[in-house]
Amino acid sequence: MRIAPLALAALAGIGCRRGSLQGDAGTGVITSDAAPGDVAPGDGPRRDGLRPDLPGLGDARTPSADANCGMSSIMGRYLAPELLVVLDRSIAVDPTPWNDFLSGLAATITSNAFQIDWGLYAFPTDGPACGAGTISTAIDVAPTPGDGLIEIAHIVAAGRGASGTPAAAAIDVAAAYMLSRTTATANAKYLVLVTDGAPTCAGRTGAPLSVDPAQAQADAVAAISAASAMGIPTIVVAPSTTTSAGDIDALNALAVAGRYPRPSAGPQFMTESTFGELFARADFSGSCVFNLTGRPPVPDDVSVILDGRPVPRAPSSTAGWNYTDAAATAIELHGSWCEMLLSSRTFDLNVYYGCPSADDGL
Repeated sequence: MRIAPLALAALAGIGCRRGSLQGDAGTGVITSDAAPGDVAPGDGPRRDGLRPDLPGLGDARTPSADANCGMSSIMGRYLAPELLVVLDRSIAVDPTPWNDFLSGLAATITSNAFQIDWGLYAFPTDGPACGAGTISTAIDVAPTPGDGLIEIAHIVAAGRGASGTPAAAAIDVAAAYMLSRTTATANAKYLVLVTDGAPTCAGRTGAPLSVDPAQAQADAVAAISAASAMGIPTIVVAPSTTTSAGDIDALNALAVAGRYPRPSAGPQFMTESTFGELFARADFSGSCVFNLTGRPPVPDDVSVILDGRPVPRAPSSTAGWNYTDAAATAIELHGSWCEMLLSSRTFDLNVYYGCPSADDGL
């Protein structure tokens, strides 16, 4: 299932995608002294004939903290990527397709809110096109954990304006804000430029704005490149109805500068229908794969406990846990259990190994 390089420190060898998890207090994994196959003091052998058909169902007869032959104990926290939507209010397209576009964007935000911290910066403020004072430094919504509804409500409330598109100045403001977020320095940060076409207002932060589309494009590429160099990439999203060759070329150049272009012969920016592709990438999807402290002596006699709750075995890899392969040295949580781990942000995962018997040939 489903980012700064971060990693979960792996005393027990937790497998995770780049920077999706970080160990508790910088250590990540706490393991027992008992190696797989060893019986630690206080452990008892498995009672033959009482192994459940599907391990991990929470049956009292399954391996537990008081009776096991080894364990993997993993404590950590999920570091959610922070995505600040930089929303262009000054659009030239018809309101109906724009609203449809925003609806698609809102659906993607909602469906990924458990693993992403979303924020919003809307620009420009009302006023003359490319006029002084149309770029504000006020952030509408700070990236926060939640269901995304706050961001969506502010996107709707932002409405539309007619003040030109000073994309370069907006990116400068948004990047500076994200860099200032010292309370979440470990979380990877991104900008999501949501617009309907090429920039029209030239000028960077601290410089006067002017109506100069060619310079506006050059300034926007420079601003996005500068943000990227500081560790803040930019994802560019525009309506799928964008057909102007000039707009497509301009947005493609912004997407390339932002380091997240789509591999396409046409539009390389994302649209309302392709934005969701982003969250299948390892950069944005938290991993629920964990390496175990060695192979369990009896792979079919294992209990998995997440925050005190027994996780069912799911051989079909739907909702529960299963081994990642036949080696049985790593497990993965699937479905609602993975979502629960990621949305809780901190977790305690214990995997208890059952003891072999003569029937197991061990």
